Amino acid sequence: RCLILAVLIPLLGFGLPRFWQLFAPFIVAIIIALPLQRPVRWLERRLHFKRWIAVLLLLFIVYIVIGLFIYWFMSFVVTQAIAALQNAPQWIESLSSLYRGLRGWLAAQFENASDLNRLDSVIKQAITQLSSLASSLAGSLVNSTVNTALSIPGMVIFANFLILGSYFITRDFPMLSQRW
Repeated sequence: RCLILAVLIPLLGFGLPRFWQLFAPFIVAIIIALPLQRPVRWLERRLHFKRWIAVLLLLFIVYIVIGLFIYWFMSFVVTQAIAALQNAPQWIESLSSLYRGLRGWLAAQFENASDLNRLDSVIKQAITQLSSLASSLAGSLVNSTVNTALSIPGMVIFANFLILGSYFITRDFPMLSQRW
């Protein structure tokens, strides 16, 4: 048993991602096809649609809804990112103004200049770290944008296999379910 587990665990660790990479569109297509069986049968029986027309109509509706959701979500994310980048100068100015006000107030509170200088150096270090973090976030945003743009061809291929797979699986589901 230990030998079987010792061989099976690495095999699953290596094989499962490869399996998912190859068959993901078809697995997702099955997940989409299953709940569409009742509406397809309803369109066939009640409205006398041919099965392939009912499948095309329902898949068209499903993929339009999915596409609109993705469009809405992506436009929301892009809008928020653009707004954040446009408001960054005002945020930096607000932080600088807050720092100047805080420094003036602290200067009035501290009688010992060395304590004020030490606090001043801590605040400057925090501002430096915040600016470094902002720069890092901007770089990450650019990298993720480039990576997303580079992954578009893979997404298109995935979508094509998904659409074709969901069409054929939904259309031929009665025959496939009899074979299983």
